[in-house]
Amino acid sequence: MTNPRAASDLPLQRPGGDLDLQLCEIWSEVLGRPVRDVSATFTDMGTSSLLAAMAAARIYDRLGVHVDLTTIFRSRTIRALASSIERASGPAAGTRDVPLVASPSRLGLPMSFFQEWRFRADEGRPAPQYTIALGYELHGDLRIDAMRDAISELARRHEPLRTNYDITAAGAIQQIHPASAAELPVLDFRESAEDLRRADALRVLKNAAAQPLDRRTGNVFQPMAARLADDRYLLMLRLDRIAVDGTSCEILETELGMLYARFADGRDAPDPPALQQADWASWQRQLLRTPRLAGAVDYWRRTLDGTRPLLELRLPSGLRSPRAPGLRGRSASRKLGTDLSGIIRRRAREADVTLFMYVLAAVNTFIARLAAQDIVTILSPFANRTRPELERMVGCLAHGVIYRTDLSGAPSFNDVVARVRDVCLGAWQHQELPISEVARHVRPVSYLTLYDEFHVFCDLIRDQPSLRIAGVDVAPEEIGTGAAHPSLAILVDDGTENLGLIMRADADRFDDSALQWCMREFSRLIDAAAREPEQRISLLPPAPDLVRQRFGST
Repeated sequence: MTNPRAASDLPLQRPGGDLDLQLCEIWSEVLGRPVRDVSATFTDMGTSSLLAAMAAARIYDRLGVHVDLTTIFRSRTIRALASSIERASGPAAGTRDVPLVASPSRLGLPMSFFQEWRFRADEGRPAPQYTIALGYELHGDLRIDAMRDAISELARRHEPLRTNYDITAAGAIQQIHPASAAELPVLDFRESAEDLRRADALRVLKNAAAQPLDRRTGNVFQPMAARLADDRYLLMLRLDRIAVDGTSCEILETELGMLYARFADGRDAPDPPALQQADWASWQRQLLRTPRLAGAVDYWRRTLDGTRPLLELRLPSGLRSPRAPGLRGRSASRKLGTDLSGIIRRRAREADVTLFMYVLAAVNTFIARLAAQDIVTILSPFANRTRPELERMVGCLAHGVIYRTDLSGAPSFNDVVARVRDVCLGAWQHQELPISEVARHVRPVSYLTLYDEFHVFCDLIRDQPSLRIAGVDVAPEEIGTGAAHPSLAILVDDGTENLGLIMRADADRFDDSALQWCMREFSRLIDAAAREPEQRISLLPPAPDLVRQRFGST
């Protein structure tokens, strides 16, 4: 697989017309830096699927032409994309045919499809599987009154933080409550022995984090603080996964810092967003009543085999356990090193793929070896923020996307990268059908038990807190209960030049030595693949005999 344009091969080509200039302006906005070369590939520029979605939304808003992620990545450059847009006769049928507007009434608005699935699937499950606990240690002159006001303002600005959820005769609905002051209980540990304060406070916060949230009648947003000293606090923001996704957590962190600074200085808060998550959920349900639904369903039926579990992988005997997912999680992490990180990034650019695609190819190869099978299914989140007005929306918008790749035929690693690229582009073109609806249409028997199947999760993350408090040092604090979800997650932290590898797993399947083995062997695999990309994957570590020796046969 060759790069259509290596960065040093061709001279910079400046915009040649208005459309080139407009596209360069759009990419400058989404990348946060000037873009002037219309012949540079999108992957060379660092365009992820999320950034491409943001660019596509701006293209529609400014040019009136709908382009999907597949068109962007297959065009490869701004110049080629401009040519594609010039050939388009107008907006394509699809998402833009349904206007996204605020509902005049806040009564009886629906849950999104994924929220409805989440509500039904989580019924009767222990709380750690559906709650998020964001934790921070704060050191400095914290104005607790300003923090309390900022947290109340978060709930005023964002309806999902003051919403209940239920399934009634009218369907799966959201019950949005009027804004009111949010409580911030502050537990004082200053009277405890100094060497025990932190441990005592963490124990109390972790116990609180493990308690169930009542989606029907309780608060789905429950902040709590513990005071360790006059200038030291622990802060926990506890939320229900039905209310927010990962991007929303980052938005809440950013806004909490902004609001705290405003209130500490005596300034007013900005106006709340005009559109809320319930408006988007209504729009999503209208969207999937259009002809677009039939096309998406047909794609996923052709891609997935409805006669077998959608996510389940064949496991070696040493990793089998009862079908019910465990409650105890386990994690491990390591750095890949700046040398290997640089090679991985370069190989991704040479193959004209995103870093996510390249990592996904390595994960596919590793899981194929672990499961001793050629057809590999990996799950990954899709932010689903395909319009500018959704980029800063707080709510549960994200859902999982299934990537199923065929590794048969003795391919080289470069061949696998090319296959994964095609799989990603096909999935992204049809990602608007949430994974819950994919299951409902392709394999209805799996609808409520989808995540009970052993599944592997892959994602790129930036493991850095977005919370910044003026005049206060902020450090992340692990407060969550560590519940296992999914069965095995392989994450790459792209937050620094030195890529980080993180694995999280069901502790009932993976003991510490097993997880460390997976960390070590995956690191060896991606190292060997990056240094010799034309090598057949059958020759990459770990050797099949080594897998059988460690975990038994499949």
